[in-house]
Amino acid sequence: MRVSRNELIELLKLVFESLGFDQGDYESASQLVVCAEMWGLDGLEALAEALSGQGLQQHKTVRLIEEGQGVAVIDGRGLSSLLCLRSAADLAYVKSLSVPVGQVAIVGCQQRILVLQHLVNLGHRGIACGASWWDGVDYNSLHLLDVVPVNSDARPSYRVYRFELGEVEAARAEQLFVYCSLSQQAVSDYQAQLLPALGKPIKKIEAAEMQANFEASLVAGILVEDVLWFDLVELAAKMLVPTSIQSRLGAGE
Repeated sequence: MRVSRNELIELLKLVFESLGFDQGDYESASQLVVCAEMWGLDGLEALAEALSGQGLQQHKTVRLIEEGQGVAVIDGRGLSSLLCLRSAADLAYVKSLSVPVGQVAIVGCQQRILVLQHLVNLGHRGIACGASWWDGVDYNSLHLLDVVPVNSDARPSYRVYRFELGEVEAARAEQLFVYCSLSQQAVSDYQAQLLPALGKPIKKIEAAEMQANFEASLVAGILVEDVLWFDLVELAAKMLVPTSIQSRLGAGE
């Protein structure tokens, strides 16, 4: 079925609220999922994965485990990025004010594709930024998200590269790297230092295609699998009052 962006966001707010998210958090999480889906990066698939695992446990909190000039390391404690990336992008931006490229590494973070909207938000502020992470069998697939600011707009792109098994250091395999700078060239130089030599990507979504995906979702709506939709409705129902009279009085808002 197809639904509008606003309809899906409102449903997800109820879902995340039913899972114990605070107001600011459930509003942010809803945007992260919907925007990733609209840009063409399978945000709903990431959400389904998060709901089926243990990454949405509210009793866990992330913690800063290392910090220096221009760099920080956060322990994500195995949480979904819906929970453990709340301040990572902003922290990378703050770090970039004192060094050419601000860097934040998040260890043990799930559904990392959902970092996209945080990067887009920075792009709208004129910040060049990106993220990289490994996954796949023995972490042999490298994912790259780049956001280039253009005037007041932000243009994301996405690439995936595959490497031979065993080429990736175990210490890096579990991390999501977020980095940003006032200079696009500085970000490019940083990637060249951080990442191994890149060949031809096995998957590539250029900025123009991602923009087309987003605009198409605005016009035609967002495709949601029926099974997932009904699962979301069932979760959201926990936040709804049982009678229409109570609803009219504003209960459950």
